[in-house]
Amino acid sequence: IIKAVHPHLVTAGMASVAHAQFGVEVTRIPPIKVQAAFEDSLPTTPLLFLLGRGSDPSEEIESFAAEMDFSDNLVVVEATSVAEDLIAAALEEAITEGQWLVQRNIHSNPRLLDRIHTFYQTISDSEPHEAFRLWITTFPMNLPKEVYRQSMRVVWESPMSVRGNLLRSYSTSPITDAEFFYLRHDLATFRKCIFALAFSHAAVLERQQYQTVGWNSPVNVDDFDLKYCMLQMREAIKEFETVSVPSLRTFAKDLVYAGRMSDQQDVKTMEALLLSYFPDKLVTYGHQYTEDGIYLTPAVEELDKFVAYIDYLPTLAPAGLFGLPEAADGERYKLLAEGSLDSLRLMQGLSGSPSLSDSSRLTGSEKKLMGLVEHLLPTIPGTVDIQKVREGFPMSREEGRNRILIQELVVRNALIADLRDSLDRLQDCLEGDLVMTNEMKTFANSLFSAEVPALWRQKAPPTAKSLASYVEMLREADKFFHNWVRLGTPSTFWMPAFFFPQSLSSAALMNLCHYMHVSIEAVALRFTVHPKAPTIVSVPITAGNYITGLQLIGAGVDDSTGKLITDMRSSNRLFTDIPVLQMQPYTLSGATKSRRASSANVNTNLFEHKYDCPMYRTAQRRTTNEAHPMASSGLVMTIPLAIASNPEDDSATAAFVFYKRGTAILIEPLDDT
Repeated sequence: IIKAVHPHLVTAGMASVAHAQFGVEVTRIPPIKVQAAFEDSLPTTPLLFLLGRGSDPSEEIESFAAEMDFSDNLVVVEATSVAEDLIAAALEEAITEGQWLVQRNIHSNPRLLDRIHTFYQTISDSEPHEAFRLWITTFPMNLPKEVYRQSMRVVWESPMSVRGNLLRSYSTSPITDAEFFYLRHDLATFRKCIFALAFSHAAVLERQQYQTVGWNSPVNVDDFDLKYCMLQMREAIKEFETVSVPSLRTFAKDLVYAGRMSDQQDVKTMEALLLSYFPDKLVTYGHQYTEDGIYLTPAVEELDKFVAYIDYLPTLAPAGLFGLPEAADGERYKLLAEGSLDSLRLMQGLSGSPSLSDSSRLTGSEKKLMGLVEHLLPTIPGTVDIQKVREGFPMSREEGRNRILIQELVVRNALIADLRDSLDRLQDCLEGDLVMTNEMKTFANSLFSAEVPALWRQKAPPTAKSLASYVEMLREADKFFHNWVRLGTPSTFWMPAFFFPQSLSSAALMNLCHYMHVSIEAVALRFTVHPKAPTIVSVPITAGNYITGLQLIGAGVDDSTGKLITDMRSSNRLFTDIPVLQMQPYTLSGATKSRRASSANVNTNLFEHKYDCPMYRTAQRRTTNEAHPMASSGLVMTIPLAIASNPEDDSATAAFVFYKRGTAILIEPLDDT
């Protein structure tokens, strides 16, 4: 019932049941200790560390070896760069001499994976020294079942919560090293900055649970990056007589985090987050990260008191801690629930694939597939006579949108033909007229799972929709282009219908260039959000294009001014529909203008705060289409949108609010669920 009515509450329901049955420890998993794993191990049982993203126990193993005064007998080999024969020789020596052999990242060496079972056989066939241990680190992929059975398995993942990551940071080196933590020089600055750095690192990792709303691309930072940054920050505070917080903040950003990000939007978001967690007045006044006072810089001095404060924090932090809107938590919990339920289905051997037989009689699954194909075929739109459209919309320098119409209809016809052909072939396969190939089986599995098949994606614009929503969007696009051909160039353009949405901005610029007889370098675009579409039938060239069908993620729009606001109107919705977006071309000041130019001058209000809002094809943001590279769902364009902000704020501060909220425009609308 919870899954059907409130899917975002499934995770909380599971936690409540676990808490009632087993206690709070179930939902608050303590950090794994290398020492505990070692104490439960035997020389004949290798310790297999199954890694999560951004995790590596190598440093903890080396630190533990130092504590045991065993560093001289510790041998670490990197599987990527060492030949298998050398690793085998090192293993035999370690078994005899009682050494610890650490084989790092064996997943990166396919040949070593093929031989790993022989290493286990070598251990079982010998009588290893009582001090011998084999430590293996790997991602849980392509390992033989025997390796799992014969190992002591340790799941080693970086905690994905602020509380969990802070606990790990404050229970491992270098913070647990008294010489490091109790710095004699400028102790107050050091402790507050180290906590702010650890808090920022933890927030960066937990923010990934919000997927593309949190970060466009996964941020590949780990414990090593944090510890390296801590050590460097300690040296900077120790070396210089005075160190400002802004310089330390920039130091952390440039040294580690920004360098690990390939997306410029993520770099800006990181800068905004560090300003929140690492404020200029951190040392003087401390800092409170949330209004309720739960998350703050603790005014304590002893290490155990820091740990006690961290242990008091909630298991999962609210979206507001990361600068995200409240509705982002609902999406986050839906994703967590889907992951948990998918894992349960896999554990029980459940599958969403149909049972396809080679006999002439249809199975129950095949009958359902046949019914689905018969339902889909009439809903697929028809193709368009391109030659007739060319006659009605001839190519001309004065109207670049005619070229766009022809271009869109050509690729659309190819897509429609492929959709119909694939459905016809599957129907013939189910009726026994054609052999059911692997390609058709994959296609059938996708339809049965209500997913857009890969065969369709090869010719279609990128999509994140389910099968039913995708077909409905195809029909809406067909209606839009049909009206364009029948009634003439529309006053508004429904952007989700376009393969190449960038072409609308190009056409607006080129139309103005030809209209005013100026070069393309003399014109630019201004973007304005309007509360409703224009009432005029024929939009003048100087007005550009009016766009509909867009959604704004992580922000709202003021009805009267069209400016960005943080009020989402509903705490349950992560997106707001943009009524109309105007792409208006204008001439740049100082450009050579014709006598028509005065009508196209636009006041761009340079003193207005703006946010460079990225526009993406889909909510996935990064997926590309190899068949149509221009139709990627990466960055389509960046649109400067006015912000309803305090005039006293500087432009960067006003925009940082929306960087933290993950604000972006989506062309493909999200389903309102």
